[in-house]
Amino acid sequence: MPKLDRWVMEQALALLQKRRAESKPVRLFVSQSPRTLAQDDYANWLAQALRRPASTAPRW
Repeated sequence: MPKLDRWVMEQALALLQKRRAESKPVRLFVSQSPRTLAQDDYANWLAQALRRPASTAPRW
């Protein structure tokens, strides 16, 4: 599940960046499993993903 949650989050962040570039803001709510949220490295991963441009996001 954590791998899927990270993929979903990456897709959501890419969409947010695309819509921002098009001046079409959108608000998304992205559900993540408790198992994913409990991972020790998840907060650091998410902080890095938020700083990373969408063009460099991994394609799972």
